[in-house]
Formats: sequence, C-alpha cells, structure tokens
Amino acid sequence: MVDKKLFYTIPNLTAIQVTEQSPWEYKPDVPETAQKSKGNYREWLARPSTKHCLYSGAEGAVSGLRISRDNPIVRIHGLIADYDTVITEDVLLDSLNNCSGEFRPNFVHKTPNSGGRRLIWLFQSPALVAGNDVARIFLGIAAKKLRAKNFLPGLDLDALANPATYYDVGSKWRELESSRVPENFIFAWLFETGNLASRTDFDGPVIPLDVVQKELEKRFPNRWPGIFDKGISGTRFWDTTSDNPRACVVNQQGTGMQCFTGGTAFMPWVAIFGPDFVEKYKAETLGSVMEGTWFDGKVYWRKTINGQWFPWQKEDYKLYLKVHHQLGASKRPGRSSSEIDDVIHAVNEQKVVMGAYPYVYFPDGPITIDHERYLNVSTVQVLPPAPEGEAQEWGQGFPWLANFIDVFFPDQKPREIFLSWLHRAYVNAYKHSPVSGQIVLIAGGVTRGKTLLSTVILSRLLGGSSEAGNFFLGEDTFTDYVMKKPLWTVDDTVPATSSTRHVRYSAMLKKIVANCEHTYNRKFRDAGKIIWIGRVIITCNTDPESIRILPSLDQSNADKISLFRCNSATKFPLKFPDRVTQSKIIDQELPFFARWLLNWTIPACYKGTSRMGVIPYHDNMLLDTATHEGASFGFMEILQLFLASYKKVYPEATRWNGKTTELLSQISLDDGLKPLVANMSSNWVARLLGQLKSKGFPIEQEHTRTRRLWHIPLDMEDLTTEDGKEVMYEKK
Repeated sequence: MVDKKLFYTIPNLTAIQVTEQSPWEYKPDVPETAQKSKGNYREWLARPSTKHCLYSGAEGAVSGLRISRDNPIVRIHGLIADYDTVITEDVLLDSLNNCSGEFRPNFVHKTPNSGGRRLIWLFQSPALVAGNDVARIFLGIAAKKLRAKNFLPGLDLDALANPATYYDVGSKWRELESSRVPENFIFAWLFETGNLASRTDFDGPVIPLDVVQKELEKRFPNRWPGIFDKGISGTRFWDTTSDNPRACVVNQQGTGMQCFTGGTAFMPWVAIFGPDFVEKYKAETLGSVMEGTWFDGKVYWRKTINGQWFPWQKEDYKLYLKVHHQLGASKRPGRSSSEIDDVIHAVNEQKVVMGAYPYVYFPDGPITIDHERYLNVSTVQVLPPAPEGEAQEWGQGFPWLANFIDVFFPDQKPREIFLSWLHRAYVNAYKHSPVSGQIVLIAGGVTRGKTLLSTVILSRLLGGSSEAGNFFLGEDTFTDYVMKKPLWTVDDTVPATSSTRHVRYSAMLKKIVANCEHTYNRKFRDAGKIIWIGRVIITCNTDPESIRILPSLDQSNADKISLFRCNSATKFPLKFPDRVTQSKIIDQELPFFARWLLNWTIPACYKGTSRMGVIPYHDNMLLDTATHEGASFGFMEILQLFLASYKKVYPEATRWNGKTTELLSQISLDDGLKPLVANMSSNWVARLLGQLKSKGFPIEQEHTRTRRLWHIPLDMEDLTTEDGKEVMYEKK
C-alpha cells in the first residue's frame, strides 16, 4: 500500500488547506449539472462549498497549506504526467507495454471530461527542492529521464511546468507497478537540477537558535511571539512594515530566514543582525561545534538526524564540519592550520572517551564507569507509559492483555510473582537505573502464547529483544547483537545435545545473572567490557526433547532462576485474533499496561531479600526436572545402588566414609556397576559428588592437609526427588 502522505489534496480550487489522503480510494460524487460541460465542471470546482478531490504529489514548506508563492514546494514525492487527448484503452495498453522507458509508472487513471489519462511515477524517497522555480526545473528533468513524453500522446507541458498544479482525481484508478524510482536516480536528477538552477545564497555560520532568539528579542522586541525554532513561521521581524504572520520561516540549516514574502528568498544572520554579532559568535563557536562529538581513539561519534549514535571516520567528520558548520579546510594566513584542523585537534584533546559501547537503559552520552569516561551509544528505553491517572485498575485500558495474562497464569501466586519480576524490570529501567532480576523460564504446551509473550509483548514493553540461544551455547564470536538489546530470548532451543554443552549453557545463564560486566565484541572493532543489566526469558514446550532446555539447578543458582509453567488445560481457554489485529491490540494496550506497572506495588510477600528483589518461583514439575538435570543425577542412581549393597554388608553402619578413589574402587567391585563407572576418573567422581552436595543432598566433605574425605549417609538410597528438593530448600 502506498503511503497516503505522498499525496496532498484540496476539496476545491479555492481551498487553502490541504489534507493527506489516498486519491485512488476517493469516491467522486459529481452533480449531474456539473457533468454537462467543461465550463459547468470548472465552475463547480471553483465553488468554496464543493467537496471533491484534487491532488498533488508536492508538499509545501507549511505542509498543511496549499502550494503557492508564499508556501513554496520543499518536497516532491512523485511525477504526475497529464495527457490531454482522447486515449482509448487499446492505445493505453499498447503504449504501456511497448514504451522503452526504464521505469514503468505506478498508477494510471482517467481524466474527467477530456477522455485523457494521467500517469504517476512515485519516488522511493522525496526530492528535496528549494522553492517552486527549482521544482519546475527538477520536474522537467525527471519527465525527460522517465521518458514521459514517449508513453502516451498529448503530454501537457504547461501543467508540468507549473509544479503548484492540483490534478482532478478523475476515475478508473489502476496500479501498474509497485516498485518506485530508486533514490539514487532522484539524487542524480537533483544534482543536475542544482547545476541549472540559480543558486540561493545560503552561506553563513550555523548559530544556535537560542542565541539568535536572545538577539532577536533584544533588537526587535515583541516582533516574534512564541517558539523560535527550525520550521517555525512568522513575520519578517526585521522589517517594520511586515505584518504577515507566515512571511518567513527559520531555515532548516540554521543559517538564516527563508522568506516567503519580501524582496529576497533568504536572509542570512549577518544581513539581519550585522557583522559584529556574527563575528562575535564565530569567536565563541568552537565549543558549540564540538558539542555532541566524542572521540574513542579511532572514530568520531555523533548522533544522526534520527537520534542514533553513529561512528564517523575522520574524513567524514571533516566533511560534516565543512558543510554543516561552514568551516574552512584551507590554512589561514599566518597560521599552519585550518579551522577544521583546530576543531579536530580540540576534539582529540578534550572530547576523548575510553570506548563507545551500548549501556542499555542508562542515559545515552558520556557516562563514568570506574572513574573513567565512556560513551553510551545506546538510546534504548522502555515503552513510554500512558499518561498519569490512566490504568488505575487491573485491565483498565488493557483488557486483552489482562485477560491473556490471567489465562496464561491461571494461579494467583505465579502470576503475581511474574508481574513482580516484570514490575522491577520495567520501573527501574524507566528511571534509567536498571537492577538485576532472575532469569525466567516458561514451559507449556504449544499455541499457548509463550513466544507471543516473550518476543512481542515483553520485547515491545522493555525496548527490544534478541534471540540469544547461540550466545548461551558459546557459539557466537561477536556479542554486539545481544548486548545492545535489553531482553534476551531463547525460544525452543535445545542446548543439551551433549552434557558438555548443557554444562556450558547452565554456567552461562548463571554468569549472566551473577555478573553485570560482560564482554562486548563487534566485528572490526576492539572488544571491551560493558555493563548489561537486562532480562533473560526462556520459553519451551513440555515434551521430553524440548524440556531439556531447563538449566541445571542447584543451591548456587536457585534464587537466580524462576521456573513457570503456563496454563496446562487440554484446550487453551483463549482465542487469539489474527496476527495483524493482535499486533494492533498490543500496541494500543501496552502503554496502559506500562502505566499500571508503574502504579502497582509489589506485594510484601513476594519481595526478595537477595539482590534479585523478588522471590523466585519454581514450579514443582519443572524444579524436579531441573534438579535431576545433568550427569550428577545419573551418578546418584549408581551411588544409591552401591549404598544399598554396602548397607547389607555393614548393617550397623550409618554412612560411608572415604576418599574418592576408595569410593570408585569399591563401586567397581560390583560386577553389575563396574561397567557403569569404567570410564570415570576419581576427579570426575569428586566433581559429581560436589554437584550433588550443591543440589542439597546431605553429602559432607572433610579436608585435611593430605586428603579429602567424603561422608555419605547410607539412607541416601531411600531419598526421593521430593525429599532432595526439600533438603535443598531447607538449606536456603
């Protein structure tokens, strides 16, 4: 679908204000009296009361007003070619199919009364022009390059030469081509236009508009009421005879006033305020030129026009200084350096940072880490909440989201612990002071909305997400793609193709929560350490293969991981709308959900004592699976069989005592168990015993100067998984 903002329409020939709409969607309603003749039709179009549609692909400096001498064209979104002769359908099809033009027109429609046609070519990006005269030259070049004259007979050159023309919507609109004229062609035509057009003098220093406004109020008091900023129109305040409130506009370059009335189209600051004001400012401009620029030892960092930090190579930054700030690149008389050299040197000396990295949720710009200055190039923030006073109650303003969460977590306790975890993540990020939080794992059946919750709802709420499965498996050399996102997701990834991979995966999860400092590595850039305090959410199904994504759980990481299971009803009691509708609902409701999170208070019973801030939640089934995960639990089954045999031989004993080598040797004496430990070393057995101890089993370890002894109760062969779980949590 073509963006409707490409077209600006008026309801009649006397209208001043324009409306953005899609002319091909307009349904004409022309009275019968107006259809009798061209004269009647023109008279009808000229009436102020007429409600019709006349369109233009050009946009004025004041976009809400019709193009005129006082509102010159600034952007052209496409070429409209009017063919003022009777054209049959056969002629149309033959011409369109056989014309040698490189780009086919996007639309064709029939013109009223004459039986002619109009062809419309759309541009991939708008052509920026400085007024109607420049627009006229550009349209002539574009028509020639597009070979508009060759497509159909009777091209109206007079209409083409008047870029302020608004064309009647006509009838029988038809789309011919979806591809637009590429922007590189537009740029080439604009360059050719500039060579033919008479150049307007835009020379002059870029002076901050707050400085200009102070001088304006000093010299011309009460002549410019309201905001003084780029694109704002007003009177020609320096001309005492001017009272037109739309006579000029502060130009986008910040070098002067672009005028819609008066004797000149542009007034630089020096012409308005005199050379003394400008020269004084030039002497004070070094700091303002350097403002917003930082040097990391290799590249210069500045924000783009869309507010994102971007690295500039030295030559690119020099070009920026030359074009934007009008600084000279030539050596000045009596000096060995140019103006640009002076700025480069000052930035290298005064605006140095140790590195430029994305510190998610922290204020962007220079920040201090360990007494050293770094540049935070991340502008990621959470979704802004609805205005204060909205969403006072659960579901107010977000009924679908509230119902989804209620159904997804049908039990109150896990639902409120999850919301507490989300509240802590969102609120502190909103305040630009992120804090740690548990890794969340959600398991459940298919088509329950797990992926929707993680990669859509939470991603949009928290400021974006990245799939981090390969990162947790240690398979990615470069980490920038995850480190610049606040939410890491792992969706139905199975890390346990081998026990080694699963150990690595579990260790990486533990490291992410335990440490805030991580390695940031981007291709062709030096690696560095950054602070990342985001959130990790893992989703999986509950089938035996998918559930292997559960990390190994022990006492050291039990408080750092929450295990949730979503609604397990055979038939999920919620019907999801189609994807487009669902996305619109989420976009509409999320700000209200965010406001509710800000207003909500975590219940005291769910506040944690650890630095996680919220107590963990462990679903019984998932906890049991996680506790049994890994090689240690397989070894425990061997150990239980050995202890049962040992107790029969020594009925009075209550525990086995000895070194790891002794334990391995005695297990090997059992012909049934010997093959199971044949490939185990004493060091490996010691590691497995240590893991069982960390999971909460009552295994004790005694160190002396020369040996390490293990004390294992013989009744361990009777311990069930449930008992083991209880032991682990009694020790917490």
